[in-house]
Amino acid sequence: MEGHRIHTIRLRNLFLIMLIVNVCYIAWMKFQLAPLSTGEVLSFEISRTVDRATSWVNSWKADPPKFEKAVSSLYYDYVFIILYATGLIVSVLHFGRLSGQDLLIRCSKFISTLLVIAAICDLMENLFLTTVLQDPQHAFAVRMAYNFAAAKFSILILTMLFLGICIIFYFLKRFEKKLVMGSSH
Repeated sequence: MEGHRIHTIRLRNLFLIMLIVNVCYIAWMKFQLAPLSTGEVLSFEISRTVDRATSWVNSWKADPPKFEKAVSSLYYDYVFIILYATGLIVSVLHFGRLSGQDLLIRCSKFISTLLVIAAICDLMENLFLTTVLQDPQHAFAVRMAYNFAAAKFSILILTMLFLGICIIFYFLKRFEKKLVMGSSH
């Protein structure tokens, strides 16, 4: 039991550290990439068609500092991939444990594996986006960037749903404890 408690405390501490590091990195990236917005970058990532990708690249090339920021965003994203993937893996393991549900604890290991796959998809997406920034008419690169982005975002959405379920069970467990403690008095 003591080992379980120590492991939970370590996971909580690692979760808090990763949360702070991720929030700080996101704030730093927003500052570094201004006036380029997160929405612009996300829209470019999921361009899906040569026309949309070309439109984004041309609009950024018309404003050279923005184009430089778009290129920089891909390089910053490589660090962010490591940070968010690690942070989400720790979150999934931590909240799976906090849920108190054996099935969710076991599922957290599977979701963690999916997050590694999401990070790989994000890396592949960035490699294809680098090609698209150089040549937005490269249809294969545009389509592959979109496909890898779709896979990554699908896994991230699944992860958020899993975390939401874990949090619901955590609060239900706490509520149940209060009911039990209240009825025993």
